[in-house]
Amino acid sequence: MAASDTEKKQGKLQTYYNTISQTVLRFQSPTTGLFPVYGEDDSKVGDVRVSIYCALGIWSLHLAYKRLHCADYGRTYLLGQTAVKTMRGVLSCWMFQIPQMKKFLAEQIPENSLHVKFDIVTGQALKDDGYPHLQLDCISLFLLSLVQMISSGLQIIYTSDEVEFVQNLIYCIERAYRIADYGMWERGSKYNTGTPELNASNVGMAKAALEAVNGFNLFGEHGASWTVVYIDIDAHIRNKAVFEQLLPRESSSKPTDAALLPVLSWPFFATHDAHLKEQTLLTIVQSLKGRYGFKRYLRDGYGTLLEDKNAQFYQESANLQIFEGLECEWPFLTFFQIIGCIFRGDLHQANELWADMELVLHMTSQGVVVPAYYYVSYNHSGKTRGQGQRVATTEGQDDKYFLWGQSLYVVTRLLIDSLVPVNELDPIKRHLSASERPRLSHRYINFEASSKDRLIQIAVIAESLRLHQVLATHGVPSQTPMQTEPIQIWSPNQLKAALKFMGVNYDLELCGRPERPVGLLGTSLFYRVCGQTVICYPLLFEVNDFYISQDLNSVINKVQSDIHMLSCMWKLEGRPTYLIMITEAMVQSANARDLIDLLSSLKAGATCTGVRVKLGRLQSLVSSGTKEHLDFLTHLSEQSNSKDELNFKSIKERETSSTSELRVNLSPERVCQVQPPAEDMSSYTDRRLIDVYQSTEDISIKSQSLRLLSQRHGTEYLVNGSTICSLLENIRMQASHSSTPDWSVVRLCSALTLKVTDSLAPSITTLLVSGKLVALGLFSGEEEVISKPINPSAIGDKLYRLCQPLEPRETVLQQELILLLGQLSTTRPKLFDGILKLRLGWIVHAMQMTLACDTPGLSVYSLSPSSVDKLLLQLLQYSKTSTPLRPVIWKRDLLGSLGSVPDNFYGRLWYLLERSSKGIQLYDYHLPQQPTLSHLTVEEMSFAVLVEDMLSVVRDPVHRHVVVEVLTVVAVILERNPEVSFENAIIVEKILAQAISLFKAHTKSTESDDKVRVAFYNTPSDVVDGTYSYIAKAVCLQLLDTGISGSDCSFM
Repeated sequence: MAASDTEKKQGKLQTYYNTISQTVLRFQSPTTGLFPVYGEDDSKVGDVRVSIYCALGIWSLHLAYKRLHCADYGRTYLLGQTAVKTMRGVLSCWMFQIPQMKKFLAEQIPENSLHVKFDIVTGQALKDDGYPHLQLDCISLFLLSLVQMISSGLQIIYTSDEVEFVQNLIYCIERAYRIADYGMWERGSKYNTGTPELNASNVGMAKAALEAVNGFNLFGEHGASWTVVYIDIDAHIRNKAVFEQLLPRESSSKPTDAALLPVLSWPFFATHDAHLKEQTLLTIVQSLKGRYGFKRYLRDGYGTLLEDKNAQFYQESANLQIFEGLECEWPFLTFFQIIGCIFRGDLHQANELWADMELVLHMTSQGVVVPAYYYVSYNHSGKTRGQGQRVATTEGQDDKYFLWGQSLYVVTRLLIDSLVPVNELDPIKRHLSASERPRLSHRYINFEASSKDRLIQIAVIAESLRLHQVLATHGVPSQTPMQTEPIQIWSPNQLKAALKFMGVNYDLELCGRPERPVGLLGTSLFYRVCGQTVICYPLLFEVNDFYISQDLNSVINKVQSDIHMLSCMWKLEGRPTYLIMITEAMVQSANARDLIDLLSSLKAGATCTGVRVKLGRLQSLVSSGTKEHLDFLTHLSEQSNSKDELNFKSIKERETSSTSELRVNLSPERVCQVQPPAEDMSSYTDRRLIDVYQSTEDISIKSQSLRLLSQRHGTEYLVNGSTICSLLENIRMQASHSSTPDWSVVRLCSALTLKVTDSLAPSITTLLVSGKLVALGLFSGEEEVISKPINPSAIGDKLYRLCQPLEPRETVLQQELILLLGQLSTTRPKLFDGILKLRLGWIVHAMQMTLACDTPGLSVYSLSPSSVDKLLLQLLQYSKTSTPLRPVIWKRDLLGSLGSVPDNFYGRLWYLLERSSKGIQLYDYHLPQQPTLSHLTVEEMSFAVLVEDMLSVVRDPVHRHVVVEVLTVVAVILERNPEVSFENAIIVEKILAQAISLFKAHTKSTESDDKVRVAFYNTPSDVVDGTYSYIAKAVCLQLLDTGISGSDCSFM
């Protein structure tokens, strides 16, 4: 390097060192290492997020000095240790919050979250002042920055206690995909009412942090096997799926948000899907980019002169429209855009953006100063919105600095001046796709961009030698647990028990991995545990309290679904290995022939979904399978006080009599029979109910008698020395293992014993992320809408509260529907077009209505779980196609039950509100024009939810869909006649009544009003003399009767 070039670089580094010393470093707390948001001499509050970004800015300058190899007067070491001090300060503050962390791991609610604001001198958590501390992006940012800095050579983690604490921090973000929080701007939803919501930015940060920290050694090059941290790969894949499904939106209330800039570029690089990334960045730039920087999000009132500075949150009735066009523009957000350009090699655009930024920044005696934001001044706030003069905040005056912006300024300049190459600022190569990144370790699992070899390895495990021989006679290769030795087969619960020791620290009272089931990907790995090779069978085959696994067809469908999901989601080096556990009960069940056919097709190398598979002996699959080393268990096993707790056992082979014979049941499943109505025993005394239970062999009557007893005394009440709970369990097993299972009894017994199935929360989250709401409750009964992710126990509690008193069987049937709807929303998303709110009770009504047409007297509760799956899929398909063989009223009932609306229905309702000054009236529900139009925008999901709330006052599905038709016709008329508008409210019921009256007059019907209404509902909509024509005429009459604005117009 030429001397002059070196001197120039030294001069630039001296400038940036002076800038960061004067505007950042001098505000670091000498005791905690934390930084405040604004650099002021009297700052008392240390901010975690800002502190980490300050550490990243200081660290980047450390890298620049380290790279120059010249006399630096100790600055390289000083800057590195300053960054270390900050990171350790954050770590120390959080370690004092371990009791809070334990609460959060048990229940992810705002009150339990780790704090992100601390006393800058003592490091103590600030007293609870209502501040929204639940900001998962801070934890993700800390973990990612920790990995980057350690990879560059800094030593930040000193002890095993700290290693185990960091492992527990990882647990905090693993379920980010279902945790609503307050986000990077600390405000939650756009409305700033103190309501958290699920944000794409937070989920993306968690996904990136999990990828970075997986298999990473926190001691760096000096580490041992027990200083490695792990992640739940199933949690990672869920975060990935939710993140990519949310994009390009930020959340339900925000179409986009500048918080996505650091997620898509440095430091997170959360997605490498070029199309998705480009689409999201384009949306951000088009919606939020301004002359002075980026707006945070649309209608953001922060920093504007119109916002009440004394109120932390807005009132529910606050008018956000007043902020439209006045949102502050933040220069520091453009730094993320510039850094992103440099990382992808677009130096031309980076230089253009920087030229624009130089006009925005301030030059002072302390160096370049970055204003926090530019706001519209009073003198110009009355002008055309967005075109008034903007004024910078006062950073640089009175010795005050915006530290986040100052730190990012230094990072950006170092990159532009080529003082730090991108590979050093991102030593773990997050900016590259997973397959291009160098492997940090060959011992632990490694992510790939996509599976190079989409082949699923499968081993069939027979529970007994006798079953193994029977399967062999049908050409199906299998192994017993004994034949797989030395490979051990663990149950999912056994593996969960082993993983619980990950992050355990008795001195710090850290309990290790929370009680979370091991998912599909986690059970498709080989594990090396204390010198042994272990594999775990899927949760599907666990002896489960819930009954779905007792329906063989459901098991077969789930196996096929699992194999398909593995093919789509597997992003790890090596092949997934899937175990199919076969029991003797399976081959003796009805439809065992379908099981044999499935296993035969797998042997041939394919499934019905077209996925390539390889069926083989477990020992032959190890070499090509994915392997994970659980080295922390080896370390624990060396400690004498842990040996007894680490006594894990493989599953055992079932012992059978050598003389007994086992045959495969090749007979088809019997068709479910219509059951006669049960006798009403509600007036029976306890003694008589017990006598009925003892005297009958009918399990349906037995279960009904126990139901009444449990309602009176609870399930722990003793009947002949046994609790009602245990008796119900026995009846459930008897009903499910019968040659003709009685699923109605199975569901009743499961509900009375309060069963809750696995995966409810992920399924609910999947539906929410796909833009759906889920309403729990009975048809024509109380409902509760789930609009944000909640934990499984809360879902179960709501179901049992809403359904159990009137129809216990529906509490478990709705759980089945949640699982299936979550799966279908991923695999068949088009089926849900036009459906916003999934009202489970109404869906059950649609299923029962269809059964009543096809098989009168048959109850939906009597169907097997697999039959329920088929029926639901049929109904969703019917809603998208014509059904000429079914009555029109049936189709309207179906569409109303599913909550289906036409394309652009909500957009048309927005237009309709714009043309009706008094809003829309439906029964007692009034949807006003204002403040609806001023508070919301047409793109927001919140507006669609408001419309659904209005439609929910209609209690009949047929009537609901006709109301949708009425509103659609009104909107179309106004679209075709832009000069016309309503002076009074649009009274939907009046229009409908008028339309039915016109229909009655035209058809000259003499029937009763109720029968005429039914006839109207059974009339096609878009034919000559169809319902649309009568509704259109009724709309004209209401316009003429109640007032019309505009000139004469044509309505048809």
